[in-house]
Amino acid sequence: MERYNPKIFLRSLLFSYLLSGILLVVISFALYRFRLKESQIQMAVILVYVLSCALAGFLAGKGLRRQRFFCGLLAGVLYFLVLMAVSFLLEKGLAPSIQRNTGRGPKLNREAESGKPGQSMKPAEG
Repeated sequence: MERYNPKIFLRSLLFSYLLSGILLVVISFALYRFRLKESQIQMAVILVYVLSCALAGFLAGKGLRRQRFFCGLLAGVLYFLVLMAVSFLLEKGLAPSIQRNTGRGPKLNREAESGKPGQSMKPAEG
């Protein structure tokens, strides 16, 4: 059985992530310029990821020339797994201080402000 060349997978993933980055910048410019709806942006982002994943699979299959479908499927799965791992690290582990903006404003720790545990701060009377 022929050994797989990891350089081909790395190259296909690099090109697909490069395409993802370029297309996401184009989408962000379109959002800024044309004031697109959120549903349109979500659909465009999904389309970018599907196209980039397909490009990774196509390039890997073309580069290896044997078992093209399997190699393309493996490259597409690798693209998805790396994207998911990076998203997870950015959301949970890597940057815990960054919180999503829910539109409700900042949450205050009233116990810490009052100086006494279990006692909330009373509003100032005036």
